[in-house]
Amino acid sequence: MHENKTKKFINYCFDCKLHLCKECLKSKIHKNHNKINIFESQPDEEELNIIKNKIENYSNNIKNIEIEKNKKIKDLQNLLNNDIEIENLNLQKKIKINRIKNENELNNNNNKYINDIMEIKRKYEEEIEIRKIKYEEENKNINNKYKLIDNKEIIINNNKIKKIDTNYNNKINNLIYIYDFKRDNIF
Repeated sequence: MHENKTKKFINYCFDCKLHLCKECLKSKIHKNHNKINIFESQPDEEELNIIKNKIENYSNNIKNIEIEKNKKIKDLQNLLNNDIEIENLNLQKKIKINRIKNENELNNNNNKYINDIMEIKRKYEEEIEIRKIKYEEENKNINNKYKLIDNKEIIINNNKIKKIDTNYNNKINNLIYIYDFKRDNIF
């Protein structure tokens, strides 16, 4: 209200919604207005300590919620990593088993080939070449078969990992929402 802004306000007029200095009070413009003395409404040292303690308590609660949220997220991320590692180990085991089966089938096929060759050699020399071609084709088919099986297992593994990842991401997002909501509504 005053040009000189260095005046010290001592009251507040609720009707005019203005701070009042001594000059304003002397003018008696606000005589019948609803006013309050600013010094009366200022908190004392004990009230300030109570407010300070409440603020510290809220701050500590927010910190604790953040710490708990981060711990839960870290725990979920560890579980996710463990599950992914388990799935990858399962994939490696399946691939190893398939390699062993592949080897066994190739060995069996090789034995069959040798036996057939000996039998055929006794009967017909020219059929040896035909059987050799059949042998190579069978090996190719067996390798292709296990290549397809391995590819199928890899796709299945990737889908499982995607599902696991989606599941954990949903859990993490829900956790973030819950703890953010707790933090925001602590007051």
